[in-house]
Order: sequence, then structure tokens, then C-alpha cells
Amino acid sequence: MLAAMELLDYAETQGKANFDWHTKVNETTRQECNITLGFLIGGGGTALAWAIQHASGSHPNMPLATAVIVLGIWLFALAMALVWKCLSFVPSMAPANQPSHIYLPKFDTDGIREIQLQYLEKAIELTVSKGEKRALWLGHVRVLTCLSPLVFLAAWTAVAVALR
Repeated sequence: MLAAMELLDYAETQGKANFDWHTKVNETTRQECNITLGFLIGGGGTALAWAIQHASGSHPNMPLATAVIVLGIWLFALAMALVWKCLSFVPSMAPANQPSHIYLPKFDTDGIREIQLQYLEKAIELTVSKGEKRALWLGHVRVLTCLSPLVFLAAWTAVAVALR
């Protein structure tokens, strides 16, 4: 009986440490998403404000203004993807003490602990899955942000050629 108790203690300790670590990593990734979102919105807003000011001037360069508008829209589209894929709320599982697992009179304490451990494993798997998806999309958005100069150049070239 002592060996089973030690195994349960070990499993609970390791499970909690694992869940806490993945939760911390997810929180760090979420913070990185928020920082990236701030840059995207700031850059997109600045680009659109500049383009509007430039286009309303006395001698606007329409290919340049149009390219900057396209760039601003591109950055806002990336911001929307970031919000949709990385920052929207998704179901979470608490690591323990779910209502259906708290009071189970037909089980002894070790039996309840085993059920809680099964639930903890599911919570860890869900937390890992959420974190992997968030990190993957954050990486995609950052790579696409790095391609922003190409979006600008393509828009500028297209408008310049069309106006000739």
C-alpha cells in the first residue's frame, strides 16, 4: 500500500509541475501575442494615417499612398488573424477538483486521487494543444509581418504600372 501511495504522490506532484509549466509557457506566448498585436495595430494605424494625410495634400503621389494603404490593411489583417487564432478565448480545464470528481463515496481516497490524475492528464493535454496552436500561429503572423515590405513593393509597383 505504501508503494501505491508513493506513486500517487509522485504522479500528483509531477502532474501539477507539468501543468504549471505549460500554463506559464502559454501565458508567456499570450504576452508575446499581445506585444505583436500592439506593433501590428500601431504600424497599420500609422500607415493609414500617413496615407490619408499624404493623399489629401497638394501633390499626392498616388502609387505611394495606395501602397501605404495596402500595407496598413495588410497589417490590420495580420492583427485580426492574431486575435482570431491566438488571443480568442478557448475552453480550459482546471487541473483538479471538478464537481463530478470531488465527492465519490463509492471510491476510497486513492481511487479518487487516481480519477483526479486522469483528469489532470486531460487538462495537461488540452493546455499543451492550445499552447502549440497559439505558438504556431504567432510564428506564422510574425513571418508574414516580415513580408510586409514585399506587400508594399508589390502594391506600389502594381499601381505605378497601372497609372502609366
